[in-house]
Amino acid sequence: MHHPPHRFLLALQLNVFDRQRLLGSVANAWQTDQPIALARTWMTEMCGPTDRFPNLLILDMNDTTLHVLDRLWHGDNVASMLSRFRDRFGQDAIALLALELRAV
Repeated sequence: MHHPPHRFLLALQLNVFDRQRLLGSVANAWQTDQPIALARTWMTEMCGPTDRFPNLLILDMNDTTLHVLDRLWHGDNVASMLSRFRDRFGQDAIALLALELRAV
């Protein structure tokens, strides 16, 4: 893990427990009005593989996982995420996901 933005985001995630403060820190440090998009890019790079980076965190983050993370950064809570998935996939399809999200 040598890319400074990746290290910065990981440090924030380990030490800043307020969503607004975390995103504000990204916005201030990188002079952006799109901190969520930037953080998602970094997470995508770290959980690749991408053209530039391997899967640095050895986490399998598919598009759905990254979408959930993106929505959580936008302020959605577990209930709203479950509602989105229920509307899209049906109640039976999200039963396991509901248990996993509630555990977080």
